[in-house]
Amino acid sequence: MILVCGESLMDMLPTEADDGQPAHIAQPGGSPFNVALALGRQEVPISYFCPISTDPFGQRLSKTLSKSRVQIDWAPQTDLPTMLGFVSFDESSNLPRYSFYTKETAAASLDEEVLESLDLETLDIVHFGSL
Repeated sequence: MILVCGESLMDMLPTEADDGQPAHIAQPGGSPFNVALALGRQEVPISYFCPISTDPFGQRLSKTLSKSRVQIDWAPQTDLPTMLGFVSFDESSNLPRYSFYTKETAAASLDEEVLESLDLETLDIVHFGSL
């Protein structure tokens, strides 16, 4: 079993509303989240370890993981909000820029007590994420 540890968040991607106003569309993301999805879709035994919110964004993250055959038993649920990452593009270079909203969010709420409860003997590989 592989355990992927790290953040999951909603990437807020820039788009345009029907009336032409700037808007954002929310897409599940986070580097470790994407690693877990890729492994699960290849039918590799995988489990995900990051607190996930019970809010609508967190529910979407959980469903996305489950649909990709990623076990979420080790992902504690919390009422804290889902971490957000807003993407924008630099007008001169067209390179992406990121603003992360992490303070007091689910993905940033991991505590020592949860770590002590993990049964690491059942794991073959542990992948640590990017945040």
